[in-house]
Amino acid sequence: MDRIPRLFVRKGNLVWPEGRRQWRVLVKATDDIVATAQALFRKHEDLYVVDVDGLEHSHANHDLYQRFERAQVFPWLEAGLRRIEDVMDAFFVGASRVTVRLRDMPPARLRELAAIAEEEIHLSLDAGRDGLEKGWRGADVASFVRSSGLDGVVLEAMHDAEPSHLDPVAFDLQHAGVPVTIAPWPATRPRVRQERYTAMLFDPEDAR
Repeated sequence: MDRIPRLFVRKGNLVWPEGRRQWRVLVKATDDIVATAQALFRKHEDLYVVDVDGLEHSHANHDLYQRFERAQVFPWLEAGLRRIEDVMDAFFVGASRVTVRLRDMPPARLRELAAIAEEEIHLSLDAGRDGLEKGWRGADVASFVRSSGLDGVVLEAMHDAEPSHLDPVAFDLQHAGVPVTIAPWPATRPRVRQERYTAMLFDPEDAR
């Protein structure tokens, strides 16, 4: 099971989630954001970026990702991609992989996308105390991933879940033959430590 650091981007800033649709700005200067991303990418050889504007308004921060690409940072991007053209645009500005959701892209379009994309396409699924969304079982997901030509699943914790609740779901999926990534821990943080994240957390000042 892979675990990689994650950044949240909103309106060109690095932000921190502080509740449903509430965001605390951590880093505004574009040069500092690029330096943070570059330091993380060099250290972990991977970086998961959640584009809040893409998720909420279908307007991803492509200008920022072009800066990432020039700095040799090629993130795994989740940006509420709804059309095949959106995915192609994400790869064009430097994304190495993308995550999509069924609520944004129906199965027929997913299969069409997977048939033409050379890069990896992963499906995001929510998991909580009672398992996967929609009552799916590992075998159901494995069948859907294989028939759609997708490369794996990213598990996101529901509001009622702790990160530890995702582990048995992930093992069930792996047993069914599905490559799984548990939604990466946030890589930037405010000064007050967020104890629910047990993995190492990255402070943007360390990139300077």
